[in-house]
Amino acid sequence: MAGVAGDGPLAGRTAAELGEAGLIARALAAFGAGEDGEVWGGDDAAVLRCPGPGLLVTTDMLVEHLDFDLGYASGSDVGFKAVSAGVSDVAAMGGRATHAVVTLALPPDTPASVAEAVLAGVAEAAAAYGIAVVGGDVSGAGEVSVTATVLGALGPRGAVLRRGARPGDRILVTGTLGAAAGGLLVLRRA
Repeated sequence: MAGVAGDGPLAGRTAAELGEAGLIARALAAFGAGEDGEVWGGDDAAVLRCPGPGLLVTTDMLVEHLDFDLGYASGSDVGFKAVSAGVSDVAAMGGRATHAVVTLALPPDTPASVAEAVLAGVAEAAAAYGIAVVGGDVSGAGEVSVTATVLGALGPRGAVLRRGARPGDRILVTGTLGAAAGGLLVLRRA
């Protein structure tokens, strides 16, 4: 997306200067319109076809200085992580992620390029996982926060619940457990 590196028409502009309407317009341009009778962003709510026999819904919120620090992570990293967390939760339940709704809260003096980078990260994650970003919201806040609500279709065997685990079951993970927290700890001590 233009402006992610601090160049182009967003250079030197803030989130407050773009305003809610400007941020929403940029998001609508980045994520597209609904297909096959669906209505995505730009209205009061999205209209979606149910993706399968049941619907999984999860929400994850990332808050600056608690879950990330823009001194260590780019806006794109934050947007990608917000969507990835929800996709991971849906997969853990035995489902397939299909749609996301994303909210972005920004202090007024946030560089517009940060907002643009977060949207670029969200778009990159959506493309990587084959999901559609169908709406969301933008607001002002005291710190940057990104929330992704991810919807998904249940798998053919239904929901895989934590309470269904039995001795001898296999536990599968992606990545290294604790790596993100460990990396943040190292960066904060440096």
